[in-house]
Amino acid sequence: MRQRSVIVFEQAITSEASRKNYSYWLGRFVKYYRIKDIDSLLSIEPKKLQIMIEDYLFEIKKTFQPNTVKHPISALRLFLSVNDVTLNWTKIRKFLPKQENKTAGKRAYTTEEVIILLDNAHKITHKALILVMASSGVRDQFVEDLKIKHLKEMPHNCLAMTVHPDTVYENTTFINPEAKKMLEASYQYRTKQGEKITDESPVFVTVKGRSMNGINVSNILSRISKRALNRKIVYTNPNTNKNRYDVMSSYGLRKRFDTILKMTTGINIHIVERMMSHKSKTIALDTSYFAPTVEQSFSEYLKAMPQLFINEKFKLKAELETTKNKIKDSKILENRLLVLEAKLAQYEKLSKQL
Repeated sequence: MRQRSVIVFEQAITSEASRKNYSYWLGRFVKYYRIKDIDSLLSIEPKKLQIMIEDYLFEIKKTFQPNTVKHPISALRLFLSVNDVTLNWTKIRKFLPKQENKTAGKRAYTTEEVIILLDNAHKITHKALILVMASSGVRDQFVEDLKIKHLKEMPHNCLAMTVHPDTVYENTTFINPEAKKMLEASYQYRTKQGEKITDESPVFVTVKGRSMNGINVSNILSRISKRALNRKIVYTNPNTNKNRYDVMSSYGLRKRFDTILKMTTGINIHIVERMMSHKSKTIALDTSYFAPTVEQSFSEYLKAMPQLFINEKFKLKAELETTKNKIKDSKILENRLLVLEAKLAQYEKLSKQL
């Protein structure tokens, strides 16, 4: 039977990715001290356990990045807290190092790098995944519980995508025509493989036909970026020899989306934050009271959409359509001006008669 302390610990974590991460760090601590199992931590006298954690922290500070050191401490604190073990965590936090060196993952992907990713994505599902993430700015967990019924047709051959539907994390962002075309091609491929696609079908599936999760997405993008891109190594973990790069394999797409939208003239920043699923930290109660419609959000998205395209063909089409709309609007304004001038002339004539 599974140990109850571990069950309680896992139940306290809502995210699957966080659960695996915390379990990993908890396991490293147990292995470091050669403890029989995780449950045996609870049998250690608190004063002794306090010293063990402090000594462990002093040791890992020698080799781990400051931001990484926080993970094992957070995992230990959660496990012991939910299992009613009280330690002096204020004292332990005082020993945590400050991040002074340049951290990894600060940069966004360039359009040229996204093109390389697409060229090296050998599966059509992976190409669709990259384009959808590049056009919508979603986190890699967006695939979880995402079904075809959560995609809604929008003008200009776009889609509105409801992420994390029916949860407190629900938000709406958009998929441009380039991503939509590749997504539809992935559906056709799945159909040829014998899958029956319905509104209840997952938008993205694994090779085994199961709905993808955030870890699947992260692993896919990590593999493609490692073999395709020559990214700058910012830090190498001396224990695992794993590299950290200047641009993150998954979140580099999200940062590109955020940067493009916020650099677009005249765009509503608060709506951009909603599409990014960010909670407002600048305006009190903005998250609760600011409620733009899907159409209003889409209107802002269209302002930046030409810059989000990866393929130059789609960008040129969007610019052509924008130019045509401006000419059309110009003619409408010109006709409106003629009407107003005619009405003004009538009023002036009437005024003279009076």
